[in-house]
Amino acid sequence: MQSTYRKKKKMEHAELFSLINQYYEKKIGYWPDQESWKTTLKTAWFLWINQFSKQEIWTELDKFTVDTIRPEDLSNTLWNHSYTEKGKFYFHHALQIISPAPIFSLHNGCTRSDHDDWCVPKIRFTQTNLNEYFASKLSQTEIKIWILGHNLEKETQYLLRRFKDSYPDLEPIDYLLYLIDELARDENKQHIKGLISVTDYIGNTLETYSNTILEAKAKGFDKPRWPSCI
Repeated sequence: MQSTYRKKKKMEHAELFSLINQYYEKKIGYWPDQESWKTTLKTAWFLWINQFSKQEIWTELDKFTVDTIRPEDLSNTLWNHSYTEKGKFYFHHALQIISPAPIFSLHNGCTRSDHDDWCVPKIRFTQTNLNEYFASKLSQTEIKIWILGHNLEKETQYLLRRFKDSYPDLEPIDYLLYLIDELARDENKQHIKGLISVTDYIGNTLETYSNTILEAKAKGFDKPRWPSCI
Protein backbone atom coordinates (compact mmCIF):
# COMPACT_ATOMS: atom_id res chain seq x y z
CA MET A 1 0.00 0.00 0.00
CA GLN A 2 1.36 3.38 -0.95
CA SER A 3 2.18 5.63 2.03
CA THR A 4 0.18 8.80 2.68
CA TYR A 5 3.40 10.76 2.27
CA ARG A 6 4.06 9.35 -1.19
CA LYS A 7 0.48 10.01 -2.28
CA LYS A 8 0.81 13.60 -1.09
CA LYS A 9 4.16 13.87 -2.87
CA LYS A 10 2.66 12.74 -6.17
CA MET A 11 -0.23 15.17 -5.79
CA GLU A 12 2.23 17.94 -4.99
CA HIS A 13 4.29 17.24 -8.10
CA ALA A 14 1.19 17.08 -10.32
CA GLU A 15 -0.06 20.44 -8.99
CA LEU A 16 3.33 22.08 -9.41
CA PHE A 17 3.88 20.68 -12.90
CA SER A 18 0.47 22.06 -13.86
CA LEU A 19 1.40 25.53 -12.57
CA ILE A 20 4.73 25.56 -14.38
CA ASN A 21 3.17 24.34 -17.62
CA GLN A 22 0.50 27.02 -17.27
CA TYR A 23 3.19 29.66 -16.83
CA TYR A 24 5.10 28.69 -19.97
CA GLU A 25 1.97 28.20 -22.06
CA LYS A 26 0.18 31.42 -21.04
CA LYS A 27 2.99 33.84 -20.21
CA ILE A 28 5.93 32.76 -22.35
CA GLY A 29 4.32 30.98 -25.28
CA TYR A 30 7.07 28.42 -25.75
CA TRP A 31 8.94 25.76 -23.81
CA PRO A 32 12.38 26.65 -22.43
CA ASP A 33 15.33 24.31 -22.05
CA GLN A 34 15.14 21.66 -19.35
CA GLU A 35 17.40 23.54 -16.93
CA SER A 36 15.22 26.66 -17.04
CA TRP A 37 12.07 24.60 -16.55
CA LYS A 38 13.54 22.79 -13.51
CA THR A 39 14.75 26.05 -11.96
CA THR A 40 11.30 27.59 -12.25
CA LEU A 41 9.86 24.38 -10.79
CA LYS A 42 12.29 24.67 -7.85
CA THR A 43 11.09 28.22 -7.23
CA ALA A 44 7.43 27.18 -7.26
CA TRP A 45 8.26 24.23 -4.98
CA PHE A 46 9.96 26.63 -2.55
CA LEU A 47 6.70 28.56 -2.25
CA TRP A 48 4.65 25.36 -2.04
CA ILE A 49 6.73 23.89 0.79
CA ASN A 50 6.33 27.24 2.58
CA GLN A 51 2.57 26.61 2.47
CA PHE A 52 1.66 29.23 -0.09
CA SER A 53 -1.58 28.30 -1.79
CA LYS A 54 -1.82 27.34 -5.44
CA GLN A 55 -3.42 30.72 -6.16
CA GLU A 56 -0.67 32.58 -4.29
CA ILE A 57 2.00 30.73 -6.25
CA TRP A 58 0.33 31.51 -9.54
CA THR A 59 -0.06 35.18 -8.56
CA GLU A 60 3.70 35.30 -8.00
CA LEU A 61 4.58 33.44 -11.21
CA ASP A 62 2.22 35.69 -13.15
CA LYS A 63 4.45 38.69 -12.36
CA PHE A 64 7.22 37.33 -14.62
CA THR A 65 7.75 37.04 -18.35
CA VAL A 66 11.15 35.33 -18.39
CA ASP A 67 12.41 31.86 -19.25
CA THR A 68 13.80 31.19 -15.79
CA ILE A 69 12.43 32.21 -12.39
CA ARG A 70 14.91 31.68 -9.55
CA PRO A 71 14.19 31.76 -5.82
CA GLU A 72 16.21 34.97 -5.54
CA ASP A 73 13.84 36.57 -8.11
CA LEU A 74 10.81 36.25 -5.85
CA SER A 75 9.08 39.44 -4.74
CA ASN A 76 10.35 41.03 -1.54
CA THR A 77 6.73 41.47 -0.45
CA LEU A 78 6.46 37.73 0.21
CA TRP A 79 8.51 38.40 3.36
CA ASN A 80 6.23 41.22 4.56
CA HIS A 81 5.32 40.89 8.25
CA SER A 82 7.90 38.12 8.66
CA TYR A 83 10.97 38.17 10.89
CA THR A 84 12.88 36.25 8.25
CA GLU A 85 14.46 38.09 5.33
CA LYS A 86 14.78 37.24 1.67
CA GLY A 87 18.10 35.66 0.73
CA LYS A 88 19.12 34.75 4.27
CA PHE A 89 19.67 31.28 5.71
CA TYR A 90 18.84 30.53 9.32
CA PHE A 91 20.24 27.84 11.59
CA HIS A 92 17.47 27.35 14.13
CA HIS A 93 15.11 24.52 13.24
CA ALA A 94 12.05 26.73 13.78
CA LEU A 95 13.19 28.84 10.83
CA GLN A 96 13.84 25.88 8.55
CA ILE A 97 11.75 23.43 6.58
CA ILE A 98 13.54 20.11 6.36
CA SER A 99 12.94 16.82 4.60
CA PRO A 100 10.92 14.16 6.46
CA ALA A 101 12.79 11.97 8.91
CA PRO A 102 13.92 8.53 7.69
CA ILE A 103 11.35 5.75 7.91
CA PHE A 104 12.30 2.32 9.24
CA SER A 105 11.37 -0.62 7.05
CA LEU A 106 11.61 -4.24 8.24
CA HIS A 107 12.67 -5.22 4.74
CA ASN A 108 14.97 -2.37 3.78
CA GLY A 109 16.18 -1.08 7.12
CA CYS A 110 16.24 2.69 7.66
CA THR A 111 15.41 4.58 4.48
CA ARG A 112 14.51 8.22 3.90
CA SER A 113 10.89 8.56 2.92
CA ASP A 114 11.66 10.61 -0.18
CA HIS A 115 15.21 9.39 -0.74
CA ASP A 116 16.46 12.92 -0.28
CA ASP A 117 17.88 15.30 2.29
CA TRP A 118 16.92 18.93 1.88
CA CYS A 119 16.61 22.03 4.03
CA VAL A 120 15.23 25.44 3.03
CA PRO A 121 14.48 28.61 5.04
CA LYS A 122 10.98 29.56 6.04
CA ILE A 123 9.56 32.58 4.27
CA ARG A 124 6.87 33.31 6.83
CA PHE A 125 7.79 33.52 10.51
CA THR A 126 5.58 36.13 12.13
CA GLN A 127 5.09 37.44 15.65
CA THR A 128 2.31 34.90 16.04
CA ASN A 129 4.73 32.09 15.15
CA LEU A 130 7.24 33.42 17.65
CA ASN A 131 4.62 33.67 20.39
CA GLU A 132 3.53 30.11 19.70
CA TYR A 133 7.09 28.84 19.81
CA PHE A 134 7.77 30.63 23.10
CA ALA A 135 4.55 29.25 24.60
CA SER A 136 5.41 25.72 23.43
CA LYS A 137 8.50 25.82 25.63
CA LEU A 138 6.58 26.68 28.80
CA SER A 139 4.12 24.94 31.08
CA GLN A 140 0.55 26.20 31.36
CA THR A 141 1.40 27.83 34.69
CA GLU A 142 4.47 29.51 33.21
CA ILE A 143 2.42 30.78 30.28
CA LYS A 144 0.01 32.50 32.67
CA ILE A 145 2.87 34.13 34.57
CA TRP A 146 5.26 35.02 31.74
CA ILE A 147 3.11 35.54 28.66
CA LEU A 148 -0.35 36.74 29.65
CA GLY A 149 -0.26 40.48 30.25
CA HIS A 150 3.10 40.92 28.52
CA ASN A 151 3.44 42.80 25.22
CA LEU A 152 5.53 40.18 23.43
CA GLU A 153 5.65 42.18 20.21
CA LYS A 154 7.26 45.18 21.90
CA GLU A 155 9.67 42.93 23.77
CA THR A 156 10.56 41.15 20.53
CA GLN A 157 11.21 44.39 18.68
CA TYR A 158 13.44 45.62 21.50
CA LEU A 159 15.43 42.38 21.61
CA LEU A 160 15.94 42.23 17.85
CA ARG A 161 17.19 45.83 17.76
CA ARG A 162 19.51 45.13 20.69
CA PHE A 163 20.97 42.00 19.11
CA LYS A 164 21.41 43.71 15.74
CA ASP A 165 23.35 46.58 17.35
CA SER A 166 25.39 44.43 19.73
CA TYR A 167 26.08 41.37 17.58
CA PRO A 168 26.22 42.45 13.90
CA ASP A 169 27.55 39.05 12.79
CA LEU A 170 24.50 37.18 14.12
CA GLU A 171 20.97 36.99 12.79
CA PRO A 172 18.79 38.51 15.54
CA ILE A 173 15.71 36.29 15.11
CA ASP A 174 17.89 33.19 14.86
CA TYR A 175 19.72 34.06 18.05
CA LEU A 176 16.51 34.92 19.89
CA LEU A 177 15.15 31.43 19.25
CA TYR A 178 18.33 29.86 20.64
CA LEU A 179 17.94 32.02 23.73
CA ILE A 180 14.35 30.83 24.16
CA ASP A 181 15.61 27.25 24.04
CA GLU A 182 18.18 28.03 26.71
CA LEU A 183 15.52 29.64 28.90
CA ALA A 184 13.32 26.57 28.48
CA ARG A 185 16.09 24.30 29.73
CA ASP A 186 16.47 26.29 32.94
CA GLU A 187 14.73 24.46 35.78
CA ASN A 188 14.78 27.57 37.99
CA LYS A 189 12.77 30.18 36.12
CA GLN A 190 11.40 32.13 39.06
CA HIS A 191 13.19 35.26 37.86
CA ILE A 192 11.62 35.15 34.38
CA LYS A 193 9.45 38.15 33.50
CA GLY A 194 8.28 37.72 29.93
CA LEU A 195 10.29 37.24 26.77
CA ILE A 196 12.66 40.04 27.77
CA SER A 197 14.24 37.70 30.33
CA VAL A 198 16.02 35.72 27.60
CA THR A 199 18.78 38.31 27.97
CA ASP A 200 19.74 36.56 31.19
CA TYR A 201 21.01 33.68 29.05
CA ILE A 202 23.22 35.58 26.64
CA GLY A 203 26.34 34.52 28.51
CA ASN A 204 25.37 30.87 28.14
CA THR A 205 24.48 30.91 24.46
CA LEU A 206 26.59 33.44 22.56
CA GLU A 207 29.64 31.20 22.16
CA THR A 208 27.54 28.11 21.53
CA TYR A 209 25.52 29.83 18.82
CA SER A 210 28.65 31.25 17.17
CA ASN A 211 30.25 27.79 17.16
CA THR A 212 27.09 26.29 15.67
CA ILE A 213 27.35 28.69 12.74
CA LEU A 214 31.07 28.00 12.24
CA GLU A 215 30.48 24.25 12.27
CA ALA A 216 27.59 24.52 9.83
CA LYS A 217 29.68 26.64 7.45
CA ALA A 218 32.55 24.15 7.64
CA LYS A 219 30.15 21.39 6.53
CA GLY A 220 28.54 23.53 3.84
CA PHE A 221 25.25 23.64 5.74
CA ASP A 222 24.98 27.43 5.70
CA LYS A 223 22.84 27.58 2.57
CA PRO A 224 19.64 25.96 1.28
CA ARG A 225 19.86 22.30 0.28
CA TRP A 226 17.39 21.61 -2.49
CA PRO A 227 15.80 18.25 -3.36
CA SER A 228 17.99 16.43 -5.84
CA CYS A 229 15.06 15.85 -8.20
CA ILE A 230 14.79 19.59 -8.86
